[in-house]
Amino acid sequence: MHKLLLSAACGALIVSGPVHAQFGELLKNAVTNAATNAATSAAAHATTNAVNGAIRGATSPSAPPPPAAQHAGSASAPLPETAGRGGCESTRKRKPLAPLGPRPANFPAALWPAEPACVYGFEDYDFTVGQEQAKAFDQAGRVACSECAGGFSHDANAQGKLAVSGGLTKRFLEMLVTMRPGEKIEWKGARYRGAITLAGELPIGEFPCRQFHWTLTSKADVVMAEREGLYCIWKHRSDDPVWTKVL
Repeated sequence: MHKLLLSAACGALIVSGPVHAQFGELLKNAVTNAATNAATSAAAHATTNAVNGAIRGATSPSAPPPPAAQHAGSASAPLPETAGRGGCESTRKRKPLAPLGPRPANFPAALWPAEPACVYGFEDYDFTVGQEQAKAFDQAGRVACSECAGGFSHDANAQGKLAVSGGLTKRFLEMLVTMRPGEKIEWKGARYRGAITLAGELPIGEFPCRQFHWTLTSKADVVMAEREGLYCIWKHRSDDPVWTKVL
């Protein structure tokens, strides 16, 4: 811009020929002032743009970080592997047992246990249905008897009626666990005849078990009451797994 104005001024001096010296000095000053003003204006404009740019940068929202930076901090650490089934905790001494799955078709429904969320041992299984059935059977076997102690006979009490000599519970257990499928033990009560038949030898999960069918029959051979019984091998009040009454 300064060169353009100076060239124009020089051209004017050449064309006009001898011009008054005062006018030439005035023109020279005008050209100098114009150049100075132009430079000052350009510098001011540049400064204004720089300031405006800084203001816009300070007030505008920050640009989002690249995808890698966005997700680097949000990635969660991997969760520890869940031990056992359904979130059940596993320790050195106790590990959750595998789910039983569906009941076998030939397994008595009253003897198949309900499973809580976590099962660590046989004692965790729920045999409420079978327990209620056994109570009803025992109640049915409680009959009036004038010759019996207390005025009642407990015809469903197989151990008492069989009068197994010496170590009653142990001997009775030996009788049951040595039976073969289809074999039965019978006894006679004040009113009913009782019988226990080995019905099956199906396990519950990893535990060997034996299923028994109990009956109370009238003198007319009518079944008056019946229930299912169960013995399994597991640790119950012992260090080693043994045959133990469940129902």
